[in-house]
Amino acid sequence: HLLTLGYVTFAFNHQGGNLFSQFFYLTQRGQEWARGTDPVPEDPKGYMAVLDQQAPRIDKVIRQYIQEAVSSYDRGNNFASAVMLGAASEKAVYLLMESLGKSVKDMQEKQAIQRVVRDERSLEAMFDLLTRNLKRAKDPKIGAMPYKVSEGADEFLVALMQAIRMQRNKAVHPAVAKVNQDQLRLLLSGFPSACRKICDLIRWLKVHQF
Repeated sequence: HLLTLGYVTFAFNHQGGNLFSQFFYLTQRGQEWARGTDPVPEDPKGYMAVLDQQAPRIDKVIRQYIQEAVSSYDRGNNFASAVMLGAASEKAVYLLMESLGKSVKDMQEKQAIQRVVRDERSLEAMFDLLTRNLKRAKDPKIGAMPYKVSEGADEFLVALMQAIRMQRNKAVHPAVAKVNQDQLRLLLSGFPSACRKICDLIRWLKVHQF
C-alpha cells in the first residue's frame, strides 16, 4: 500500500549478478508524510477515531460522507473521495450559515444570509458573508466571540471552500475531470480539525446574538 502511494520504494542490491531487494526506504514524499501530525486517510479506522474524538457531536450526514471519502481514498478512488469530501464540507458550511442566520440581529444581514442559502447557493457569497460576520462577532463591541472559539476559523473555512471547489470544478466537471491526489490528501488530513472548529462556531452562535 505504501509502495502504491509512493511513500516508500525498494532499495535494490546486486549479488552475484542478480538484482534483489531486501529493504525499503522512505521517499521524499514518505518523509513528509511521516513527519506529519494530522490524521492519515490511509488508515480509515484510525482517521474516523480521530474525527470522532475531535468532533464528537458531528452531524451524522457529514460523518457518513467523510467515512466514504476516506474509504474511497484508501482504495485509490480519488474522484469518489473528492466528491464525498466536498459534500461533507458543503454540508458543514450550510449548517454554519444556518446558525449564523439565527444569530445575527441585523435584518439586512439576516435576509442576505437566508437569500444565499435558499436561492443563490453561491459559494463565494457564502464565504463573504461568513468572513464578514465572523469578523463582526470577534469585535468586543459587537459580538465578543472569545479567541478560543474564533482561533483559526478563517483558515479552516478556506480549507472547506477548497474542498468544495475541488468537488465542483475538478472531480465532476466534464471539462476538467482531474483530481490532484496530494491536494486531496492534504484536505482530508485537515478536515477533522476544520470540522471541530465548525462545531465550536455553531455552538457559540446558538447561544449568542450580535
